[in-house]
Amino acid sequence: MTPTAAIKTAVKALLGTRAIEAIRTRAAAVGVQHNLAGLETARRFAGPVFLDAEMHPRWMLERGPLDQRVFLTTIPKAGTYMMAKMLPRFGFVDCGVHVMQHGIVDHRFAPERLRRFYPAAVGRPIELADSIRLMAPGQFAFGHIGLRNPEVRALFADFKVVMMYRNLRDAYVSLVRYFSEIRRDTVSVHKAKLFYEDLQSLLAWDLNHEGPYRLIGFRELCAWRQEPNVYALRYEDVVGDFGRERQMEVMHDLRTFLGVSLGDEVLADILDTVIGQPTVTKTDRRTVASEHWSDEVERLYRRIGFPDLNRELGYDESD
Repeated sequence: MTPTAAIKTAVKALLGTRAIEAIRTRAAAVGVQHNLAGLETARRFAGPVFLDAEMHPRWMLERGPLDQRVFLTTIPKAGTYMMAKMLPRFGFVDCGVHVMQHGIVDHRFAPERLRRFYPAAVGRPIELADSIRLMAPGQFAFGHIGLRNPEVRALFADFKVVMMYRNLRDAYVSLVRYFSEIRRDTVSVHKAKLFYEDLQSLLAWDLNHEGPYRLIGFRELCAWRQEPNVYALRYEDVVGDFGRERQMEVMHDLRTFLGVSLGDEVLADILDTVIGQPTVTKTDRRTVASEHWSDEVERLYRRIGFPDLNRELGYDESD
């Protein structure tokens, strides 16, 4: 059996010590050096991983031509899956996992119905440090990982991090729309819908119950903007709210940051073919906060402290 064939036969879940010993034996038989530390990482993840030619466990085997790993971190509803559709055009392979602090949403083998409506059903526990070890050079993953402590900074020290943000008013309304209109596995929101049928009331309910925690998470996410290995871009720039010239400027900057060579015609085609296309979290139309805002929502939004962060991001919060 060739090393390649041996590796293909090992594309399965690594569920315990016996499985690791079997892989070590197979690797020795075909002359492939196993990676014990990597196998131990995989053993802690109760789900399928792939083994590359060096016997490193990976989320995916396919790699892009570049030797850099990329992580896309975003404020929720700030273009996460839109940018995830763009990055493969820059030469990076999607690992197929939505990364969280203590788990992933595993998109690799899940049907679209589960990924869109019941993502918790394809959630799997794994610590962040283990999750990013399963990424290979030339690949990217994404999530809403905030810069909450020095340990997170250290984990991504050799990554290029792309960070996306959006006007917090629009992002918050879009998030509540997503939970109420698309997600069917969020018990708290759906319980609230029994009492509050209109979106304005749901917004007020969410701000009152979840707003302070969401603001903490948003602040941790926005802390990435000050890091040297990060390129931060506004959702509004990417989708063209400030014109085509500004769109192309941010695409040029992203191209430079990622270290790839793409012509302007390719960048323009990426914009034209990706923006506006369906994603697993996209609602039926773009969210405009003012269409769903109310005096009570404004009062809660200001009391919690969102305007200060929104101003830091460059958005108008004049009274």
